[in-house]
Amino acid sequence: MSEARKTAATSATDTDYRLEGGKTGIDAIREITSYLGRDVPALILSGDASPARLKEVTASGHRLLHKPLDAVRLEEEIEAVLAETSQEAARETTSTATR
Repeated sequence: MSEARKTAATSATDTDYRLEGGKTGIDAIREITSYLGRDVPALILSGDASPARLKEVTASGHRLLHKPLDAVRLEEEIEAVLAETSQEAARETTSTATR
């Protein structure tokens, strides 16, 4: 895949926590990040509200959303994670420009 397509291909991702083959959403996000060669804002959805799951996802740096989740809430969360990413990129650009 060309560098331009890698950049444009994924703005953000959402994934379930539990995936096939014993993998987790955290594993999937790592694979996407590795493939693209850059961080990708991500949301992890799970019906598992255990403290251990919360701790694991929080440590990964991704947001955990508990199911069931309606479409409006999911859209709001996607918009929020994209806005945070845009703000972080703007801060980095400003910081780099002032050096």
